[in-house]
Amino acid sequence: EIASCLVGSEMCIRDSFPRLRALNMNNNALTRLPTAIGRMRTLTELYLGNNQIELTVETADELSNLILLESVDLRRNPLGQVPNIGRMRMLHTLILANTGINTWPAGLFSILRLRHFYLSLQDNVITLVPQVLPGSMEAELLARTILNREPQWISLSLIHI
Repeated sequence: EIASCLVGSEMCIRDSFPRLRALNMNNNALTRLPTAIGRMRTLTELYLGNNQIELTVETADELSNLILLESVDLRRNPLGQVPNIGRMRMLHTLILANTGINTWPAGLFSILRLRHFYLSLQDNVITLVPQVLPGSMEAELLARTILNREPQWISLSLIHI
């Protein structure tokens, strides 16, 4: 009922749940980010995994404006765009596995991340690893990021012969 409300009538979800903090719409065959989500400023948890969501520049910006988010799961969506997480100060979990992206999320290093920050970029061909100072907090964050080591997931641009 909530899923159809979100996709069909954009007003009903905001009117019925104006202070919604957690939204799980995993496995709902969504092809776009429902417009109402971009206006849910109190969300702290957003689970949209296993859909067919493709982000536009505008919808990626809408996600970026949800600055109270603590946990975001977008796995198994053909995103196309990566939301900027630079203003999400409390974000501790970001799952972007199997989304077809080839880059790290913008804003990853723009603020100090929590020590237990979890980032999954599995099943994506990442074409560039950010340059960071050895031993820095940024280096620690990169080292903790979940990536694949199997050949099909390693970009040839990262292999130095």
